[in-house]
Amino acid sequence: MSFTKVHSAGNDFIIPEDLAVPEEDLPAVARFLCRRKVGIGSDGLILYSVSGREALRFRFFNPDGSEAEICGNGVISLATYLHRVAGVAGRRLRLETKAGVRWVLLKGEEVFVNLGKPRFALESVAEELLDREMAVGDRQLRLNYVSLGNPHCTVFVDSVDLLDLMNDGRLIEDLPIFPDGVNVEFVQHLDQNNLVARFWERGAGITLASGSGASAAAVISIVHRRCESPVTVHTEIGKLQVYWRRGSAIVLRGKGEIVYRGTVELPAEWPD
Repeated sequence: MSFTKVHSAGNDFIIPEDLAVPEEDLPAVARFLCRRKVGIGSDGLILYSVSGREALRFRFFNPDGSEAEICGNGVISLATYLHRVAGVAGRRLRLETKAGVRWVLLKGEEVFVNLGKPRFALESVAEELLDREMAVGDRQLRLNYVSLGNPHCTVFVDSVDLLDLMNDGRLIEDLPIFPDGVNVEFVQHLDQNNLVARFWERGAGITLASGSGASAAAVISIVHRRCESPVTVHTEIGKLQVYWRRGSAIVLRGKGEIVYRGTVELPAEWPD
């Protein structure tokens, strides 16, 4: 199988170019390819197909084999791949995702993704969860929920350098209030237009960046008047910019980078 590996702000993805397996095998394919050290290794598997004259279908599988509704950096990476490798012409792309239709605009090497309007109501409690104090392990943390088509929980911290990211991320994802799990971003406020964030992603664990996570962090920061649009979110090795005003759609701005292209031999039987 031929593939291209792409990243955006450190969030890395595999895009197959001639994958032909049954639908029911896709979770196993994702687990096999995304495993670090023994596979290609990535934060997710991106699949796309033509869906009508002017649309592409976008699918995203996490390293654990689960399928996500949307992935912001995944969309940036796919747009970069389509433009630089697949030779798709045009500056505007229409992507059909599990979270709905998302529009993408390419300006030079930069990609702008319309992620739609955020939703703050948490279905499991049928109300907003903003600045809600809850027990997480042996501590009380103030949690903020927002959905961008996929669920996010934002937590403000004094310093991201003092986090136990794996422990705290897993504890929040497993809270009963999030029956389907949740993506978690820990956010340190710098000034009105800058944040530092660290990410725990549902189905992936710790990642260097998250496009939808950065967007959630920016939106929650604007809601609490800590920041104003545009917000630059600094990840471990890069940055993303988020534009949002109340009542409007979120726009995520970033760049994708081609890491390398290659081939991999798929097994006759998928390992457990």
